[in-house]
Amino acid sequence: MPESPTSCSRPSSCSSWWWARDHRPPWAVGLILASAGVGGLAASFAGPWMDRHGSPRTVFLGCLWSWTLCLLLIALSPNTVVLALAWAGVGATGAISSIILTMARVRAVPDAALGKVIGAAAVVAEGAVPLGAVVAGYFLAAAGPGLSAWVIFAVMAALTLTCARFLRPLDAARPPQPAKPALP
Repeated sequence: MPESPTSCSRPSSCSSWWWARDHRPPWAVGLILASAGVGGLAASFAGPWMDRHGSPRTVFLGCLWSWTLCLLLIALSPNTVVLALAWAGVGATGAISSIILTMARVRAVPDAALGKVIGAAAVVAEGAVPLGAVVAGYFLAAAGPGLSAWVIFAVMAALTLTCARFLRPLDAARPPQPAKPALP
């Protein structure tokens, strides 16, 4: 039986506790956790095409709805295959939204400020990862996996609805400009 998240003696047992809660074999836990990376890698090939053929707002909102649907599947199903497919969808959605948001920044921000803007966005995004892990770990330990999955889904659904209502099209979009040579 897996250890509880509050008494984990090994980091590897703590990270897979949620999936092992249903007494899944190690290969099933690995399949579920690896599927997000596989989904992200596969979607990285589709992201540039989506950037060229869709508006940033439309693609980003599609990503939010897709992510919300995947979280609903995670909350609803204990099935290993469904969980793996849902996590592959989360990984794919994350890759596509990263591509779309980065390209929107490249088009909207003047070249002189682009490095600072992308750097600031990276600090915020990467800084949120450890904070989210700590908060989610304590919440998971306190509320359990079932309630945690439903709360995460509810928060994502609320964020998706808010973005769908208030996110405006990017008016200042411009195509990327080639870098100017340093010497004439």
